Amino acid sequence: MARRAFMSFLLDQVELQRNGTASIFEESFPLRLRPQLKFHMFVSHAPCGDASIFPIEKYVAPDEKTQTASKPEDETGTKRRRIEQTDLQRTGARPVPGELADPRKDGIDFHSVGVLRTKPGRGNPTTSMSCSDKIAMWNVVGIQGALIAILIPNPIYLDSIIIGDLYDEEASNRALIQRLQSPELIDALKNPYRIHTPQINHCDTPFPRGRTAMEEKIGSAVTASGYALNWWVGVDVEVLTAATGKKMGFHKKNMDSPKAMSRVSKRALFGRWLALRPSKEDSHPGTYATTKMKSEDYLGAKDALFKCKSE
Repeated sequence: MARRAFMSFLLDQVELQRNGTASIFEESFPLRLRPQLKFHMFVSHAPCGDASIFPIEKYVAPDEKTQTASKPEDETGTKRRRIEQTDLQRTGARPVPGELADPRKDGIDFHSVGVLRTKPGRGNPTTSMSCSDKIAMWNVVGIQGALIAILIPNPIYLDSIIIGDLYDEEASNRALIQRLQSPELIDALKNPYRIHTPQINHCDTPFPRGRTAMEEKIGSAVTASGYALNWWVGVDVEVLTAATGKKMGFHKKNMDSPKAMSRVSKRALFGRWLALRPSKEDSHPGTYATTKMKSEDYLGAKDALFKCKSE
């Protein structure tokens, strides 16, 4: 959702530049970002998938069930006898077909690490890749996407990624950076694409609406909201139903109405791109999928990444 909003922001900026208004781009063609600009991504919780898999310590007290080792004292401050156990922080993201399966054994042998996974969810199984895998891919192909890469030839990379809850330095670096470090991939990528290494930092200031803060506040487990919000500079907040991706207030009987479509949907983004495309001589530019195929450099970098990961 954040990336889709960022892509919408980029299209706003392209339109400003075309209209001769100040934007994030230099006054040149092809479009280039102003060199002083940097982009940072904050996530309130460790990305699902590989970045969420790391060892944790637990203890078993004589009078209680297993708890995390961060609370070795009772309410009076008295030390309790404990038995420490090493377990694994787990993710609901499942390995994709062809990847090493999860052993699903007790303790630290429950998951395989470094493998591609699909996003977890409470509904039907999805083919969407986990957040860890998507962010890792962005460190090669950029966050602008294939369509916008036609308008902005140089990839846009994140300068830093800041993670809140469930941050583990080793797991984050493994998932988002280290598993990309392949000599074959380095050789296969063509300028301007490369393996980018953003700074990965931990934010220890509690996110007031994050899972950890909310569970501590109400004293019980919480589930994710059924709504999704998007906004960027210069626009109001749009509220969507997370399960459908449609605007809040639209139901099954009017789900297909154009008014229900989100401004960050692929259809909406493609419509905006068509209005800004470099050449409008072709009155039939093609479908969303066929138009993306014209982004040859971007797709070449993406193919090189997938090929090296599958070997």
